[in-house]
Amino acid sequence: MNKILLLIFSFFISYSSLAKDKPNVLFISIDDLRPELNCYGKKGLITPNIDEFAKSAISFTNAYTQFAVCGPSRAAVMTSIRPHRSKILGNAQAKKMRDYIGDALTIPQYFTQNGYYSVGYGKVYHYYKIDEKESWDECFGLHWDKYADKKNRDTVRRRSREAREKGLVGVPLFNATRGPSAEAVAGPDNVYNDGKLAEKAVEKLRVLSQQEAPFFFAVGFSKPHLPFTAPQKYWDLYDPSKIHLASNNYPAKHAPPYSTSNWKELRAYTDIPNEGPVESSIAQKLIHGYRASVSYVDAQVGKVLNELNALGLTENTIVVIWSDHGWKLGEHGAWSKHSNSEIDTKSVLMIKYPQVNTKSVKCSELVELIDIYPTLTDLAGLPKPKNIDGVSLKPLLKKPELNIKAAAYSQYPRSHGETKMGELMGYTVRTDRYRLVKWVKEKNIREPKIVAVELYDHKIDPDENNNIANNPETEAIITKLLKLLTSNIQ
Repeated sequence: MNKILLLIFSFFISYSSLAKDKPNVLFISIDDLRPELNCYGKKGLITPNIDEFAKSAISFTNAYTQFAVCGPSRAAVMTSIRPHRSKILGNAQAKKMRDYIGDALTIPQYFTQNGYYSVGYGKVYHYYKIDEKESWDECFGLHWDKYADKKNRDTVRRRSREAREKGLVGVPLFNATRGPSAEAVAGPDNVYNDGKLAEKAVEKLRVLSQQEAPFFFAVGFSKPHLPFTAPQKYWDLYDPSKIHLASNNYPAKHAPPYSTSNWKELRAYTDIPNEGPVESSIAQKLIHGYRASVSYVDAQVGKVLNELNALGLTENTIVVIWSDHGWKLGEHGAWSKHSNSEIDTKSVLMIKYPQVNTKSVKCSELVELIDIYPTLTDLAGLPKPKNIDGVSLKPLLKKPELNIKAAAYSQYPRSHGETKMGELMGYTVRTDRYRLVKWVKEKNIREPKIVAVELYDHKIDPDENNNIANNPETEAIITKLLKLLTSNIQ
């Protein structure tokens, strides 16, 4: 009996020692962030903290989400299961993720099983209040107070009361309780939730730094998600007269009418028309608000990263910064996300691994957000997770020129005419040169009927303004890409 107890004791001492030697993980998600940062080679956004982080990290300049809306994208990231396999194809399904993924382990669950203490703060899954408690040893969420201005808060309360009196529930209720699309107030960063979240995250880092076990700490910021609310000082960073509207503010030529979104998400706000385009002045304000929100969230990310460094944790912490998808700011005559286009599916992904990253590196190889899960476990020296769809990007940290994927894959459902939402499914494949979108009717799952095809040549049309699928000379390319898509999606 004493020998058995001694063996058990020795096992736990050994396990604890191994866990203590593991690197920590700081997992920062940013909602609706387009990959148009200075560190990505773009100009216009003021993001000094993320740019500074990039100086010792690898930035993946061709990283793609699997579904351009919050819930399904985040479910795919956290499980490394493609949406077509999990069947999580909407935010409502994402909220009930456990009904779809069975006994699959999320990233924090897997780290917990391997000796980590897992903590989730803010919007890591779809909702700002933590809605996936099974994943965490500890979690913290905030009520999503969208506005700081009392007039706007009163408007939301009134609309919420009226909507409930009408019996609205779910998404209709959520949409009916929105106020203006943008707001600026004079005040400190914690006047809005992301500022409060940054303060809480800093406090938690101090506690985690004193623990024996390594930590997996996820911090999910909600900006620049609508409404575009940020303290006035972040709006003041930008000169409105220098803000230009999208040059391609029209649907892609020769594309099916359902290829882009009808941007109902934005239309739910009180200052946006129910139909037709927004006026130029409103469009300019929206772009201004988006940029202010990005700079605001950059400052909050900076607070967390600075505290990590102040605590002496930087050299033993893997840091990943990612966004769940892109966002349209008038491109293709649309706003928000909700499509298979390049501007919606392209995401931010940056990883700092102290054992490798010493200077800024850009990797232009194709990667997917579902690759985050196996990459983190690989970098942490954990066993390879089972039943996942992503691959480890660790080889790219040392040799960013390696080609580890032939393509990236995404999907998005659409209704059209008399069809119901989801009856049409658009599957897309992105190679180093082309994007192909295959629209199918899903009634016959085994032999779905193709109703439309889109093809864009990024060598001559990087903004995807002209669908060339009907050109006779593209037939061979389409055949090849359809085969590649089918072999990986269906």
